[in-house]
Amino acid sequence: MELKKLPGCPSCDSEVIVTEYYCPKCDITVRGKFIAGPFAALTREQVGIVGAFLASGGNIRQMESRLGMSYPTVKARLREINIALGLDSPEPESGEKMDIIKSLEEGKIDVQEALKKLQEER
Repeated sequence: MELKKLPGCPSCDSEVIVTEYYCPKCDITVRGKFIAGPFAALTREQVGIVGAFLASGGNIRQMESRLGMSYPTVKARLREINIALGLDSPEPESGEKMDIIKSLEEGKIDVQEALKKLQEER
């Protein structure tokens, strides 16, 4: 059975508090108020990326091969996780910057050219 986290109250979108845990093996229920913690804000995919990050010792190049993603995609996913955990602000990327990253991912430009264009963006 696949369980999914509730992102917020279905009525007002406020944070929900877990009030019951159940073990089907023991048939035991524990009731109280439990805070799920910051990682509850992550999607299943994001938790997998965090796992790959830890397994690769934070080496993004190793993460590329583990996840089958390009370097810019891995960086973007890590940024999304930082935003979800409240470690980074969700300031929007400029359209031109995203175009440069997309061109790099598609192999239209190489890393050096992408870096040069991103420097010019500043």
